[in-house]
Amino acid sequence: MPKKKARKKAAAAEAARWAERRRLVQQEALRKVRKGLSRPAGEEGHEISRALESRLAAFLACRAVDAGGDDAGKTPQAEAADLLEPLVGAIVERKDPRIALSVDVGLERISDLEGPEAAGYFGATLLGVVFGWLVGAREAGLAPREAGRAVEWIRDAFGADAERAVLMLAGLIGHPDAREGTVDDAMDELGDAFLPAAIWLVAGVMATAGGGDTAWLRQFDLAPAG
Repeated sequence: MPKKKARKKAAAAEAARWAERRRLVQQEALRKVRKGLSRPAGEEGHEISRALESRLAAFLACRAVDAGGDDAGKTPQAEAADLLEPLVGAIVERKDPRIALSVDVGLERISDLEGPEAAGYFGATLLGVVFGWLVGAREAGLAPREAGRAVEWIRDAFGADAERAVLMLAGLIGHPDAREGTVDDAMDELGDAFLPAAIWLVAGVMATAGGGDTAWLRQFDLAPAG
């Protein structure tokens, strides 16, 4: 019995060490990403934030249409894809990861203006499109070596801290060295950097497998439910 109690105590201590390690990893990931990449992106960053705000009315209108059972007009997902496509193109063209961080700033602004429910709906729709593009590329035959090149592009363009962040999500594209764990684990560790990291990963895939053509992403748009 003493041995059994000792094993339980050791297991509890090990679990506590892992919990603390995860907390520190999250803290360090956010600190490094924000310190290295979240400096103001100048007028362009403000333009992106304003663009998100201007899209809010269209998103809310789409949600109201969906709730009413009317499928006329654009879906919220289509509105999100239309917004994200040029944004990803700008990230790749300028090799500026701060553009993706401006999305999170825009969501915070929407939360202030319209409340957390509207911002949460907006953010979830954006994330759904991003994940649809990533999983769609993998299901269309993106090879592990191509996934590797996408992450290498991110490292070369944005730095090692961004590379570490996207590796938490790179299992979505079949990267052989992706961090183990669930999407929820990555969300816990990255916090506010989660959506930007997902957008960086899309940028890396588009820049390499997609030849830098943003239209290439749109073949992976999720089909409307119906």
